[in-house]
Amino acid sequence: MRKTGSFLLAVSMVLTAGGTTALAAGGNADLAQGNQSIDVEARYESSAVTPEVYSVDVSWGAMQFTYSESGTLDWDPESHTYSDNTDAGWTAEGNTVAVTNHSNTQVTASFVYDSLEDFAEISGSFDKMSFALPSAENRELDDGELKDQATLLLEGALDEKNTEFAKIGAITVTIE
Repeated sequence: MRKTGSFLLAVSMVLTAGGTTALAAGGNADLAQGNQSIDVEARYESSAVTPEVYSVDVSWGAMQFTYSESGTLDWDPESHTYSDNTDAGWTAEGNTVAVTNHSNTQVTASFVYDSLEDFAEISGSFDKMSFALPSAENRELDDGELKDQATLLLEGALDEKNTEFAKIGAITVTIE
């Protein structure tokens, strides 16, 4: 304690005797009298990393399809056969898959339909096989460009014994 006190006293005497000495990083100056202006510089440096965050909402409708035939099968007594005057096709309830991007990066959504083995004669395709959605960064939650949808369409015939809704296939949604 005694050595520290003596040292501080000596430094203080040197600094007050006959002028002021100002020290600064990167330079020094001896002043006999007066003031010394010292520039202070600063800069910003960031080492913060912004990772990509994926947050995507995927929603879909009921995915219920009905295969219907309408028209008539007309009996021909001369040939003992029916004349087929029917039309058949699919109607759908809730056959869309909607995607909303909340990520801080662009995402691409793609869609594939696979029939179950017992229903291989039924194929499915989408009106849009894939689409890209921009980053949600600096966009409002309700920005329409962050949302899109694809519609599933079925082809082929469903056997008449299937009168109740049953699983015939599955959709795979891939987000990249």
